[in-house]
Amino acid sequence: MSDHILRVEGLKTVFKTFSGDINAVDDVAFSLARNETLGIVGESGCGKSVTARSIMKLVEFENGRIDAGSVEYMPTPDELIDLTALDHKSAEIRAIRGGQISMIFQEPMASFNPVFPIGKQMAEVLVHHLGLSKLEARDRAIEMLNRVKIPNAAQRFDEYPHEFSGGMRQRAMIAMAISCNPKLLIADEPTTALDVTVEAQILELLNELEAEHSMTTIMITHDMAVIAEMTDNVMVMYAGRIAEYSSASALFANPLHPYTQALLKSIPRIGSKEELYSIEGSVPSLLDLPKGCYFAPRCPFAMEHCHTQAPPTFEPEPGHRVRCWLYGEPGDEVRAAPLTASEEVAGT
Repeated sequence: MSDHILRVEGLKTVFKTFSGDINAVDDVAFSLARNETLGIVGESGCGKSVTARSIMKLVEFENGRIDAGSVEYMPTPDELIDLTALDHKSAEIRAIRGGQISMIFQEPMASFNPVFPIGKQMAEVLVHHLGLSKLEARDRAIEMLNRVKIPNAAQRFDEYPHEFSGGMRQRAMIAMAISCNPKLLIADEPTTALDVTVEAQILELLNELEAEHSMTTIMITHDMAVIAEMTDNVMVMYAGRIAEYSSASALFANPLHPYTQALLKSIPRIGSKEELYSIEGSVPSLLDLPKGCYFAPRCPFAMEHCHTQAPPTFEPEPGHRVRCWLYGEPGDEVRAAPLTASEEVAGT
C-alpha cells in the first residue's frame, strides 16, 4: 500500500432524524493512489458530499456518526492513520484537516465567517498549519488570491465575505484550501459558481498544483466534461452506494450500469436537435428506500428480481466494478462478492 494515500473500507455514515436513522453512505469502499485524481459523480442526494465529509471527520455532530468501516490515511509510505479512530475534535485530526487533507466546500456563500475579513480567515489557516508569522501569512494569502485570479488581491485581503461576489468567494475558498499545499485535496463542486472562463483557469491551476506538489485529488462534480478532463478513475454513486467504479476512459467508452448510461445520455450535445434526455423519477428518499436494487424503479432494464434482491458488485472487466443484476444472476453472490479496497489494490 506504499503507493496509496487513502483506503476506505466498508464506510457507513448514519444520520439520526425524527423519522428514523438514515444511511447516507452505505458500504463504500475504494482506494486512492498517490497523485491520482478520483472523480465522484451522481445526482444530488447520492452521498457524494457526505462521503467527503466522512473522510474529513466532519459528520460527527449530535445527529451524525460513522457507524461502520474505516478510513486509513497514509501521509507517507511508512505511516498509517485510521481517521475513523480519531476524535473529531482532537488535536491530531485538526492538524490533518486543513493542513494535510483539505476540502473545497460546495457552498461558497456560507463557507466563510461573515464577521471576519476573508484574508484574516486565510491567514489563520497558514499560521496554524505552517507556523508562519502574521506578516508571512498575509503575503502567502495574497499570493494565493492572485493565483486564483482575484483582482486587487492586496486590497481584497481586508474585505469581508459580503463584499465578494459568489464567484470570488468560490475562488477565495479554493485559495484557502490549497494554500497549505495539502497532500490530499477534496474538491466538492469547486467550479459551481464560476463562469466558464474562470472555471477553465481554476481547473488548470489544480492541474498545476497536482504536478508541482504531487497532490492527490478527489473531484466531486455533476459536470461529466470535468470528469473526462481531470480524473483518472471514476466512482458513480446512487442512494449512498457505489453503483459503478472504473477508470475514466473505461467509463466513457463502455458505461455498464444503466444509471451511468443515463447520466452520460443526459449530457447536452452541441448541434443536436434531439430533445434533451432526462432520467425519469428522482433519487429515492433515504427513509423509504426500495427493496432490491435502489435504481430499479427508474431503470428501463429492470427485471423481476431487481425489485426484490439487492445486487452484489460484479466485475465484468478487470478493474471495472458494477452493482447491477445485468452482469450476474441471483446465486452468483459468492463469485461476485464486492471487492474491498485492499483486494482491489492487491489485484492491480
